[in-house]
Amino acid sequence: MENIQVLKGLSLIYDKKNDKEKLEKALNFIKKNAFLFSDLINEDNGKVINVDEFEDFVENIVNQVIQDEQTKKAIENEDFLPSFYLTYLILKNDMVGNTIFEIPKNVTMELVLFLMSVKYYNYNLSDICKTLFSENSEEYEKIISCVKDSQRINVYNYLLKYMNAFFEEYDSVMLDNLESIINEIISNGINYFNALINENEKTSDLKKLSEFEFDNLFIDFLNDIKAPAQWVNIYQYLKTNRLISFEYSDEVENGQCYLDDKLQIRKIELIGDGTIRTFVTFVHEFIHYVSLINYEDIDFSLIEFPSIYFENIAAMFLKNKGYDEKIVEDVLNTRNTNNCSLFIPQIIQLKEILEYRKNGLFSIEKRIEFNRNMIDGINQSRIKMAKLLQEAGVQEIPQHYLQLEERDPVEITYAEIDDKIEEFVKSGLLILSGYQYLVGSLLSSYLLETKIIKLCNEKMIDITNNLDKYTIKSIRDLFDNDITLQDKIYL
Repeated sequence: MENIQVLKGLSLIYDKKNDKEKLEKALNFIKKNAFLFSDLINEDNGKVINVDEFEDFVENIVNQVIQDEQTKKAIENEDFLPSFYLTYLILKNDMVGNTIFEIPKNVTMELVLFLMSVKYYNYNLSDICKTLFSENSEEYEKIISCVKDSQRINVYNYLLKYMNAFFEEYDSVMLDNLESIINEIISNGINYFNALINENEKTSDLKKLSEFEFDNLFIDFLNDIKAPAQWVNIYQYLKTNRLISFEYSDEVENGQCYLDDKLQIRKIELIGDGTIRTFVTFVHEFIHYVSLINYEDIDFSLIEFPSIYFENIAAMFLKNKGYDEKIVEDVLNTRNTNNCSLFIPQIIQLKEILEYRKNGLFSIEKRIEFNRNMIDGINQSRIKMAKLLQEAGVQEIPQHYLQLEERDPVEITYAEIDDKIEEFVKSGLLILSGYQYLVGSLLSSYLLETKIIKLCNEKMIDITNNLDKYTIKSIRDLFDNDITLQDKIYL
């Protein structure tokens, strides 16, 4: 007989000739379900068992786990299944590092499925272990399907409650003001899009700026807003160290200020046509660079605020430099339209959170009734249209008008909720980006409505340099003596 130490606190005895397959199966099980062996991984308990007794040994561990009072308390919590189903979706979609939901590093898919099986089998040790030792995933798939069907509305309401609490922890004030800016941005986005379609004077013929022209234009901009010497030095540093990259594109206009993980330094990346469009994009990203010096301590909701404000100031600067006002407006409107389009899914999700804030838990009954009425309306319209065509003497009535909608409103509603849950999970941190864009647009629009831009610029420079020291409330207080932000943002 051979003895092999498989964990710090566990050794297995096996017959080298006959137990090779059993040993391999045990090793794979331990690796896959490490959460069951935490005491044996870190502590030398001197436990030695025969490989033939491995399943009995595991069954004993499982029994201890499911009889633990803390485990029972967690599983019996009303939020257990909704929260663990969401955790399952996050793990399934590989979104652990890209979500506002806090998932401990030691939470694995195996742990989630195991605990859900404990609830599903109502603590029945035999059924739990049978599924645990099963080499196919059919039983767990059945459990997930059952939880999905039975907890659908609870999962969605839990998600909305969690999201609302997350945002509310930082600035419930902005949540209460977001609906108006969402409606305004969507409305403006539609207007901008229509204007660009109907505009006879195209911006595609804009002159490309040489590196010299771009450089002089940006230095002039910094001087115009009376930026501190530090900003000029930062710009020179970025150029000297080649931390600004540019890729030409006549179709895409985008930029990002990002941290190079390998070099651990921030860089600016621009993609565009090299005209004043790219100039406005660069202003946005440069302001990010300045404000992100103290990135770790910045109120997440304010990250986009200075950049959105100064890209608007850059547009004013270009007009004053003699660029055609309509062209400059088109450049800015195109940026706004692109941003709005980029975050449309997240804006819709934020509206759902706002709806939850106003009306409470989502009612599946109301949604089913809505879909039932929608189907009835569709069918009534088809019947009427078919009748009108028949009375008009049409010999062959299109099949579309003869086929009534037969979908079940309940099934439609279930599918809608499932899609909403999946979209929230797959959006990940993009919902924060959408939120930051909305907050930045909201605050900037209030400041830009005033006629005291020079004063606003002076204060915005300080906000940009010290963004880590500001909150939405302190920004409102800063401007209170000059403009009535309190009339705009109720605190």
